[in-house]
Amino acid sequence: MSLEAALLCIDNSEWMRNGDYVPSRFEAQEEAVRIIAQTRTDANQENSVGMLTMAGKSPELLVALGQDPMKIFHALPKVKIEADSHLLDSLKVAQLCLRHRNNKRQRQRIISFVGSPISADKKDLATLGRQLKKNNIALDIISFGEVFENQDKLEALYQAVNNNDNSHLIEVPYGEVIIADWLMGYSFLFGSDFGEGSSSSGSSANPDEARMSMMEQQDPELAFAIRMSLEEAKQKEAAGKAEGGDGSASGSGSAPASSAPAPSSAPAAFDDAIFMDDDDMDEEMREAIALSMAAANASANSNPSDASASGSAPADNSSAPASSSEPAAPEPNAAAQLVQDQSFLDSVLESMDGDLDDPELKAQLEELKKKFSGEDGGNK
Repeated sequence: MSLEAALLCIDNSEWMRNGDYVPSRFEAQEEAVRIIAQTRTDANQENSVGMLTMAGKSPELLVALGQDPMKIFHALPKVKIEADSHLLDSLKVAQLCLRHRNNKRQRQRIISFVGSPISADKKDLATLGRQLKKNNIALDIISFGEVFENQDKLEALYQAVNNNDNSHLIEVPYGEVIIADWLMGYSFLFGSDFGEGSSSSGSSANPDEARMSMMEQQDPELAFAIRMSLEEAKQKEAAGKAEGGDGSASGSGSAPASSAPAPSSAPAAFDDAIFMDDDDMDEEMREAIALSMAAANASANSNPSDASASGSAPADNSSAPASSSEPAAPEPNAAAQLVQDQSFLDSVLESMDGDLDDPELKAQLEELKKKFSGEDGGNK
């Protein structure tokens, strides 16, 4: 962009306390001033920016024209909200400041924020606009808050100062609008290098980049950490999308031949049962515990190769006829074997609270042995 000296005229009248913009008129204007000052100096190191306030007894130049936007950042918290704004006098003071700029090769521009009613006469504003045009000073007017009340006066000022579209009138609508984000669509406020592709028609640029650039000046370490976090988030998002694509591609193929068997819930049930007292356990409960232990040990001692072989059997065997000339061989009764195993029974009884020499308990165990031994003999 060409070299420019820009003077920012901010409105600090009592009207700036209104909250019709997020978070208030003055704070929304303050953020926009920060971004404009930062991006203009980033676009060209020889650009200069300054700032003056328009309200109070008279306009006050807070920051003279210079290349350091941090002076504007430090001056903004010191601005007092008071009285009414004086647009006409402020533009005259800004014109005088630009005339005494150090680098005469810089083009002259005034960026004025208008957020309160204008007390000046429409004719006087038009006369001042022609004077600015004669001195080759461009004027960008940012109207917000009292847009409709000031529309006629600002339009007359704009028509008088505009020279080959070097000046602009921007109206920020009412509502929950962030002024800085709305102004991102106007690249001439920030320099042609900022928001490439944006124009005065209102196409939006990226406000996050402007805020990040400003943060790099104030706190480089924090800005670097934020950029690293954003890059990691982008990489994770890209990796997640890639995994999702691979999963959908593999899902369209053939399903796996076998799946892992679900774990048995019998051991967990047994662990809960052993904490019961002997008085609460009846014959059916003891029999259920013995059967659960038998099923759990039988599944644990089974051969994994046999399970995988049976799981990967071809689907054609499932269509075999139901009637077969050779009956299936009976499986051994694992529960009967465990009941007959005295060492196993002793280990189970030791884990329980109670008298191991109880005659009733011994009688019930003998009945279980007889019962399972009889069933085992019947299967044989």
